[in-house]
Amino acid sequence: MDKPILIKFLFENKKSLISYEVIVKNGSIEYVHQGPKVKIDPSQLQITVTANDINILNSYQIRKRSDMEVVLEFIKEEYPTNAVIVNRSFNSMCNEWIAHNNLYKLHIARSRTKDVDLNYPQPWYLNLAYFLLSIITL
Repeated sequence: MDKPILIKFLFENKKSLISYEVIVKNGSIEYVHQGPKVKIDPSQLQITVTANDINILNSYQIRKRSDMEVVLEFIKEEYPTNAVIVNRSFNSMCNEWIAHNNLYKLHIARSRTKDVDLNYPQPWYLNLAYFLLSIITL
């Protein structure tokens, strides 16, 4: 059965909210751009993009790597020259996101691990830590 999911993106100007409807069909994701919205629904995924940071609120709600990649693809479409998008691989960003999710599941610093901040530049030791934490399946 097809399952529509509404994802709303709050971008840096904080005046427009862009929402997408994500439709899951036979295990693969398709999406449709829905355009600007005026009302912000805090229960939906909100993303703030700045020059060298992508903040995804309540990111723990997205658990599959393939869904994370869809969200990152949305961001790439809206901000193709963003430093994080240009300089980090989707794999690196997904590893960080999964590491946050795993820490959240383990009830470690939940107020901080419920969201993910994808930054550039990032120290090598954080990349290593995120990689190690992302290979654990919880």
